[in-house]
Amino acid sequence: MRFEVHQVLDAIERRLSTDPAVARGVLDLSEVVRYTDLDNTRPANLLRLGMVVDALARHLAEEDVRVYAVAGRGLLSDADLTSNERMRIRSWSDDGLVEVLPDLADRLLEVADLTRLPVLSRGRYEGLRDRYRWLGSEPHRLLAPLPGAGGAALVPRGPAGPGPGRRS
Repeated sequence: MRFEVHQVLDAIERRLSTDPAVARGVLDLSEVVRYTDLDNTRPANLLRLGMVVDALARHLAEEDVRVYAVAGRGLLSDADLTSNERMRIRSWSDDGLVEVLPDLADRLLEVADLTRLPVLSRGRYEGLRDRYRWLGSEPHRLLAPLPGAGGAALVPRGPAGPGPGRRS
């Protein structure tokens, strides 16, 4: 089992990039690993990142999509992740594949604003709509990862669109 997880994490690693020229979406890794309804397993699971990346590939009808992932520094010591998962995130950060920040604040939206990439998140970002006007005018750029056939599905949403427990 351990070898299989290692192979899956290697495959996920190939789908990460902090180069906006190759990324097809922006996500908060700290948030994605906690979407327990995607697989009904542990409170935090790094494999959920792969499920969301695969959902983006299906959504865009592209095979080899990459995501721009950001994470809060606290994820590096999150006890809900295994030690191997924490080491892998640290390695990804050291290799420039994941941006790790002390405070994420609105970094996701800043990257999405500069790159015009979609944000893969269940967040509503109500307090940031004045700063990032596209949140209201381009709801298709907010994609909520929700449980779907085969793992995860991305559902476009606006201010009152789907979220946890709500699907359309």
